Amino acid sequence: MNTKEFENDLKDLVNRHSLEGMSDTADYVLARFLGDCLDAFTTAVNSRGLLVNESDLLPSEALFGFAAWASSLNPNNHWDDCALWAELVDKFCKENSLAPPRDNQPDFVMPPKERDKCSEPQ
Repeated sequence: MNTKEFENDLKDLVNRHSLEGMSDTADYVLARFLGDCLDAFTTAVNSRGLLVNESDLLPSEALFGFAAWASSLNPNNHWDDCALWAELVDKFCKENSLAPPRDNQPDFVMPPKERDKCSEPQ
């Protein structure tokens, strides 16, 4: 979603219905407020799983856990490669409004005990 475009559309809607006059608040302020309300609602909806069962792995935790495991498979890997994995997963999670990992994420992520050798392409 293009946030700026959405806020502009909200601003136009507020103007079209003269809603800024009800509270004597600028249309762009109301538009930003409404957009922030939607963001807060999305965060709440995506976080409600935390209230159901705290031992379940969150989608973002699974992605970060997989990235950590995958980036550790190559013994010649550099820290820069690990940082890139983390940046990519973080961007993906934010773009998809996934709830962020919890502080105790390592308690929930169980990487494979042995390094599996991937088969070579034929």
